[in-house]
Parts: sequence; structure tokens; C-alpha cells
Amino acid sequence: MKLTKFEIYSYELPTIFGSKKGLLVRLTNDLGKEGVGEIAPLENRSAESLQEALAFTKNLRLRFLKGDFTKVLFPPSVMFGMEMALSSLLFPLTEDLTFKIYSNKLKLKDLSVEEAVSLCKNESGPLRVDLNRSWDLEKTIAFCNHFQKEDFHYIEEPVSKFRDIEIFQNETGFPYAIDEHLSHHPLERIVSLKGLTHLVVKPTLHGGFTQCEKIIKSSSFIKVVFSSSYETPVGLMGIAKIASFLTPNERIGIDTASIYKEPLFHFDPKEELIRKELYQSPPIPWEKLEKIV
Repeated sequence: MKLTKFEIYSYELPTIFGSKKGLLVRLTNDLGKEGVGEIAPLENRSAESLQEALAFTKNLRLRFLKGDFTKVLFPPSVMFGMEMALSSLLFPLTEDLTFKIYSNKLKLKDLSVEEAVSLCKNESGPLRVDLNRSWDLEKTIAFCNHFQKEDFHYIEEPVSKFRDIEIFQNETGFPYAIDEHLSHHPLERIVSLKGLTHLVVKPTLHGGFTQCEKIIKSSSFIKVVFSSSYETPVGLMGIAKIASFLTPNERIGIDTASIYKEPLFHFDPKEELIRKELYQSPPIPWEKLEKIV
């Protein structure tokens, strides 16, 4: 196989939070087959900016078109997007893929203890709740005093300070998950935390299939939950594909397409299915996007 085209497009789509910007990579081989991937660093979370990701992708384009596939260190969002594009080009889906989603995670970071307790009491458990490192230890323990640990699948990022995580666990015994802290502390330190039950892994932040597989192998008995970083349907399908291979028995969090006022194209994660035709030939309106190269 010879790579004949390596096109880079930018998108800017309106969402309920404002505009979302990112890149789409479109690879074409000498047989006319295409592979598409999304590169969209998450603002205030990704180590690289969108401009840095674009500069790296442009450099990568020159190398690939010359047939230079030597090993190079990729920024995480670029690794995710490039692996997605190359995988769909080299290893097209031969059948539909199924996966499982969760859609009942409650975001509590902006609520008082009383409001959070009331909200959770009105939901059927066990629950997934996310505090986004916004609560201090005292507030989180006050919240937990209203529940039993069996009421939760996990509490995500239960305290704001990393040093308080194990104190929280000693005080409550509740299951908890790490998400944001995974970007700021060595993986070996994270997986050694007492009582940790889940890691929330976002491929855009941590890299593609290869890097995610390394995290899973290093996590041993800790469950890995794949989650989105507000990608378009291209990226959401890429995450679902990774999860279907690496964690087929775990539910994933990719039900974020509703933030887009004008979605790139229709993909409904609630169907819990990636149709091979949609994955291999996504109906992307290329003519409405800005072609960079």
C-alpha cells in the first residue's frame, strides 16, 4: 500500500459551551481507500494546544508522503487521531461493533451538599457521580455521610487535593475514580492509591490504542472506563472502537454529542453500535470545512 494523500481539515462547530475547534485527518491510499481521524486537544486539559497539534501533524504529513514511517514521539491528541485514521485505512471494519455506554453520571461540582444529596436521592443507584476535583475533603465526607458505599459505582475525583484522596478513602471506604489527576501524576503513583477502583481514560488526552493499552496493562485490578473529550462523531467512534477491543465488558462515557448545535454528522451512541459503513465512510461535509493542506 502507498499513501497518496494526507489531507488536513479544520472545523469550528457551535456548541452549548461556545465554539469547538479541531482537526480532521483524511488519508487516501493508491487503491482509493480512505481513513479518517480526529485531532482535537481539549482546552485547559491537553498538554498540547491545537496550533501545536497542527504544526506536528503538518510535519508528519511531509514525512508520511515521503514514505518515512520511522518512530517518532506523538503528542497524545495527534497519536489518537493518526492511529484512528491509519487503523480505518489499514484494518477496515468487517462487521458492526457493539459497545456499552453509561448515561447516568451526575455532575455535582457546582452544587451544595444539600443539593447534591437531593439530586442523588432521586436517582436509582448505583450511581456514577463526578466532583471534578472541585470539593474539599470536608465537603465530600459530609456528602458521603448521607449514603452507603453500595449506592455508588464510583465517585469521580472526590477531592480537590491529591494528598487527600487516601484520607477520603480511609474515612469513607467509598469506591472512587481518577480522571484529571491522571494527567498530573505518574501512572505508577495513581495505581498504587489505596481503594482506587476506576481510571477514567480519555484517548485524546492520553494517546490512542497503543497508549491506552499500556495504561490498562499497568492498572492490574483497577477497571478502566473510556470517556470522551467532546469530540465529534469521528472521535467518538474512535473511542468506542478502542473500548470495544480493550474493555469490552465495561461501559464507556461518550454520550456528549448533544453539546453540538450543528453536529458534523449523525451518530447516536445510545444505539450502542458502530455500523461498519458509517465508520469506514463517515458522511463528513468536507466542502464545508477549511482545507489546510
